[in-house]
Amino acid sequence: GLGDVYKRQLGEEFLRVAIESNDPTDMIAGHYMTGVTLFYMGHFNRADAAFKSAINEYQSELHDEMALRYGFDLSITSSAYLLWICALSGRFDEAQQRCEKLIHDIQQINHNMSDGFSHNFISGMYNFMGEHKQAEHHARIAVALSEGQHFAQFHAQARINLGRAMDRAGQTQGLNVLKQGIEDYVKTGAELARPYAQAWLAEAYIDRGQVIPVSYTHLRAHETRGNL
Repeated sequence: GLGDVYKRQLGEEFLRVAIESNDPTDMIAGHYMTGVTLFYMGHFNRADAAFKSAINEYQSELHDEMALRYGFDLSITSSAYLLWICALSGRFDEAQQRCEKLIHDIQQINHNMSDGFSHNFISGMYNFMGEHKQAEHHARIAVALSEGQHFAQFHAQARINLGRAMDRAGQTQGLNVLKQGIEDYVKTGAELARPYAQAWLAEAYIDRGQVIPVSYTHLRAHETRGNL
């Protein structure tokens, strides 16, 4: 559709401007933003290539400037997206290998925003792969990091992942954790995780022989509600 065309053109324009600037940090950001755009359009092969370009052009001395400009180490966030591409493409062994390297890398840079981002994506990866014990472990790390640093969106997304993992493991309180995570996520104004989070919530209700409340099927960003 036209929306996808616009998003693709926006990503390409960002990369073009970054290349013209001849700034290594901006060029990495250009490849990263192109990868994110392609990922959410479902073009996994092209997104994979863009994220790998960002990683290949990264140099450790760029970390401080990159974190200052963009809030993250973009080599770390690129690696995190590659985990999801592998998991959603059924390449579980590669996902696991990349996960081990990502954990090593985030330990080396010691950057809380990138750390929290990574553990959220690792938890999501394990939830996609059906390895819910590992998903719960990394979600709890992400919850602790986000609480300590007051990262509202990360905290909400971590609780979505935690609730999913707990629910799939048969822990009754998992449903409430998932619901609260979704509510908190929507309040931040974020949108991207909402569709799969709502799918997880619907699955939890179906498994209980219940129907998902209508209020949860119509959540939109910026809505603030009490007990739904």
